[in-house]
Amino acid sequence: MIVAMKKLQVLLYHAEREAFLAGLARVGVVHVVEKEEIGSDVLEKATGALKRCRRVLAGLDAAAKGLKQPASPREILEADAVAQRFEELEASRDKASQSIVALKKDAAALEPWGDFDPQNIERLSKAGIRVRFFECADKTFQALKLADIPHEVITSGSTVRFVVFDNGTTDVGDYEVTLPAASISATRREIERKEKETAEIAASIAALTAQRPALREAIAGLEQTERFETARLSFEEGAAGKVLALTGWLPAAREKAVTEFLSGHTVWSEITVATPGDAPPVQMHNGPIARLYEPITKLFALPDYFEIDTTPFLAPFFTFYFGLCLGDLGYGAVIFLGALAAFVKGPASFKPFAKLVMILGATTMVCGLLLNSVFGCLIFDMAGDTSGIFSSGGGIAMLGPYFHEGNQKFPAMTFALYIAFVQLLLGIILQTVNRIRMSGNWLQSLWPLSTILMMTGVTF
Repeated sequence: MIVAMKKLQVLLYHAEREAFLAGLARVGVVHVVEKEEIGSDVLEKATGALKRCRRVLAGLDAAAKGLKQPASPREILEADAVAQRFEELEASRDKASQSIVALKKDAAALEPWGDFDPQNIERLSKAGIRVRFFECADKTFQALKLADIPHEVITSGSTVRFVVFDNGTTDVGDYEVTLPAASISATRREIERKEKETAEIAASIAALTAQRPALREAIAGLEQTERFETARLSFEEGAAGKVLALTGWLPAAREKAVTEFLSGHTVWSEITVATPGDAPPVQMHNGPIARLYEPITKLFALPDYFEIDTTPFLAPFFTFYFGLCLGDLGYGAVIFLGALAAFVKGPASFKPFAKLVMILGATTMVCGLLLNSVFGCLIFDMAGDTSGIFSSGGGIAMLGPYFHEGNQKFPAMTFALYIAFVQLLLGIILQTVNRIRMSGNWLQSLWPLSTILMMTGVTF
């Protein structure tokens, strides 16, 4: 269900601004309606620092996933020092990775020419002898007139690579190539050095993952600062800057606590019920089972505040269709056991998701029995097919395929269509209820029910 919200409007003397906002931040129940354009140095600084810490934490979380065991901190660092150290390591890692890519490209260009010392070529050049490198197709090479030109063929085949020794004036064609100014052995040694440097940087980043608690603590503080400063800037000035106005939202269940807080300040306030013209924030609160399916609802879109929360209605159909689609006793058992292990060994934040996957796995097992399938094989012998693991008990597999008069029947398809029909009817009913809740006009909101009558008439 959607948590009931109430609208809060406050007028207060400007001198009480800071004290009031400080108290409001401690209450922590009002969702402040922000201005479209707000800003201050404090907010800008907090937002920038928050973005930086979140990015660094995401990078360290990614690095921690590849570790066999968590890193232990040698010393506790401040969040700013952690972020700065990570950014330095990240920049060094990126620079080294780019160097490796460039060096490997140079090595690939040098490899066909063999290992030679570029300094020897430089000495020959000073003596007036140029060493030029050429590359062309074999057919083109055969057509070149090189009999009177000192040259040496390095590689032959479909592609010919050769070196010409002259004073630089010989016309050999547009086939000259420029090679990197390093030997291939030196290039390979540099690649090894850069790869070792990259490994050392990765180890330093892995050690830095132990400092993530400091980042999380800093993020929590920055988020509080950002909320407080946003609320402060969300005041609208009136009466020549003497009176300030604030609009926000609070859960109806916290109305008493907020009223007590407001009574301690010299303010005018009004708490009213949300109307269709308003846009209250949407906060869902469901039972322990339906709450597990809230992430699935959020994958699509949150319902409007004045609509029905469809999560409890989505839960059974989603669960059943998941099991019916996978429909295998063996795969369901694998999913259930994997989720059970994650529930027992995983972090507390992962347990709700593990519970949901356990439910889906159990449903898949039940549907696997009904569909007569375990790892793609038959569980029970069926009419026209005696390849099942068990010769009896086929009555359990009520939805399993079977043969009748030479034709294979799939009762699961018919059953799924009936369930889909029920789901469609339920959706139309919920649409009708939502229209009534949002418009308040019963007669104009009942027209979707005519679709039910039409569908029922066509079906039966």
